[in-house]
Amino acid sequence: MLLIKAIARSWWLTNAELANLLAIPTKILIPDLLKGPLSFKPNSDTAERLRIIYSIHACLAYLFLNPADEARWIHQKLPILANLSPLHYMLQFKLPGIFRLEAVVRDMTRTGEPASASLIKDRPLDPQPRD
Repeated sequence: MLLIKAIARSWWLTNAELANLLAIPTKILIPDLLKGPLSFKPNSDTAERLRIIYSIHACLAYLFLNPADEARWIHQKLPILANLSPLHYMLQFKLPGIFRLEAVVRDMTRTGEPASASLIKDRPLDPQPRD
């Protein structure tokens, strides 16, 4: 569970935010998850979310040499995300938002342009949640 702890620290996540991102029903379980005694099945929804979130984190770590810049970007409101921060976009739009943000940061990695609205101006993010 070191991976979860690393992402939580890098993004300055609260237990409630981490629980929401990983679709864990209660933030009370997060301390046990971070300590290691609590786990989840490899093919579970939580494991899939963690895989995608780690991909986002890895791309951002590549783009931002200073870890604090990665955290600031995750919390910064962006016009391309309907004036939501990437974190709140993922929290609001759940798994579709997480998938969409992964595509955005992969594009950023490919072009080498962190946090540029021009990267996806032709592919704006839909501010409406999809089920």
